[in-house]
Amino acid sequence: MPDDMPAPLVMRVQGRTAFLTLNRPAALNAIDLPMAEALEQALTRCEADPAIARIVLAGSHARAFCAGGDLRALRACLQQDGADAAAGRFGRFYDLFAHVAHCALPVVSVMDGIAMGGGIGLGGHARCRIVTERSVLAMPEVQIGLTPDAGGSWLLARMPGFAGLRLALTGGRMTGAQAVANGFADHLVPSEDLPAMLEALAAGHDVVAPAAVVPPDDGPAEAGVDAVYAAPDMAGVLARLKGHGAPWAAADLQAMQAASPLSLRVTFAAWHRVRAQGPACPEGFDRALAWERAMVGRLLHQPDFAEGVRARLIDKDFAPRWAWPSVEIVPDALVADILGGT
Repeated sequence: MPDDMPAPLVMRVQGRTAFLTLNRPAALNAIDLPMAEALEQALTRCEADPAIARIVLAGSHARAFCAGGDLRALRACLQQDGADAAAGRFGRFYDLFAHVAHCALPVVSVMDGIAMGGGIGLGGHARCRIVTERSVLAMPEVQIGLTPDAGGSWLLARMPGFAGLRLALTGGRMTGAQAVANGFADHLVPSEDLPAMLEALAAGHDVVAPAAVVPPDDGPAEAGVDAVYAAPDMAGVLARLKGHGAPWAAADLQAMQAASPLSLRVTFAAWHRVRAQGPACPEGFDRALAWERAMVGRLLHQPDFAEGVRARLIDKDFAPRWAWPSVEIVPDALVADILGGT
């Protein structure tokens, strides 16, 4: 790293608490390889230090905890070194997410601001997960030719009814309060109270936060969502949305029409596969993480990821040219190959 480049991670210890701060504010704290390696080293160091009893993981700026993986860097790796190299780099992130989830010390994540994709991988599997009124959580991978990753499939599959499938297929966003209600977070803390909460953690106290109150939701009732998303296949979901007539259904349809048809097919099948395990499956999270890792590796061999990143993040024309223009013509054999064995 050049001498004038800021460190991607800042670590400080106060009392028996280690504070790990993601420090790429210009990139909304997106995870790149140096940050992932720094986090792995810091977690290992904390676990080996008997003077440290707890880890707090936070972002360096109120705008974002972590906006996800550094997709531009991943696309560049894909184009320069090939899909296998890109999948290997992506796998390093999966090692990090598993480390956070299984850390020998309790990890408290403060998902203040944006937490999407890999940001859910870092914060959504911590032992204690904090959000604020500024939090925005989502798994928008279908918009870039992938499928919900970073352990997000496990969280989405555990939501009530078909609400998680809806979020997976639309990339829909959650507020902090909704994230608590949907099992993506544990406590809603007013952002103005964060400094006092962090001081209390440094002093060795547990998180004390009021119960989150979910505000009135103008979205569809659960029964309405289930009636649409319980369709037998992805084409059926789209057909039900087209025939529904409600504004929320039209918005969902519009979001999916911008997504990769291949990703929609894979995501629909993957959600059902993870869901079938049931929420009490003891090895469910690790199994879902392994499935995701393999599926993402296979999707990186398809052209949609590079095209999705180009359209949304590089050229920003928002006009991706997907390999398969509709879900009906995506080959079943291709979907099955990407899903892999069970």
